[in-house]
Amino acid sequence: MPMTAMFQALFQALFQSKCFHCKTQVAESTLGLCSLCSLEMTLIARELPSSQYIKSMWALAPYHGPVGSLIRVGKYSSKRRIFQELGHLMAECALDLPSFDAIVHVPTPWHRRIFRGFDQAEILADAIQQFLEVPHHKILRRHGFDRQALKTKAERQRQFVGRFSASDIALPKRILLVDDTITTGATLESCAAVLYQQGAMEIIGFALSSTKL
Repeated sequence: MPMTAMFQALFQALFQSKCFHCKTQVAESTLGLCSLCSLEMTLIARELPSSQYIKSMWALAPYHGPVGSLIRVGKYSSKRRIFQELGHLMAECALDLPSFDAIVHVPTPWHRRIFRGFDQAEILADAIQQFLEVPHHKILRRHGFDRQALKTKAERQRQFVGRFSASDIALPKRILLVDDTITTGATLESCAAVLYQQGAMEIIGFALSSTKL
């Protein structure tokens, strides 16, 4: 192998990483995606089916696309910067949602927050708050240790009651409830049931990704 080619191969091995999504191309963006996967990551607010407790539900991208890969890398490799970058994009897309008076995020379990060093939904909600200058009420508390990602839809729905509680403060009428991913929607519904007890009258669910897309 010519010396120049050897140096190029060594440089790529040491200083360039594989794309977080496709794993084959070299990452070229600040989010760790290659150019092709970056083009695939089109973020627009897409409405999902509503539910009894959620007036409207929105997500930006499919969970099984580049955004979902970024979420998994951010959560399981403790990369705060990924959620900070995605939060800025999410904040801009929030302009297309129905109007709301305040933001509440879905908290991650305390032991996972300690392990990761951050709460990803809190980072996303903070970005929206800073961009739109809407209050962010950090009032929800999560109970239990079970991983929702490993549960079936029926198991999630059976755990509807008692998973969350809230600080005793009065909330405004319309609340934007923020999470990183929507699967069945059961987590958002559990949170919404608690927020209605604090004075909220309309809940809008908003997430980076969803398995429903």
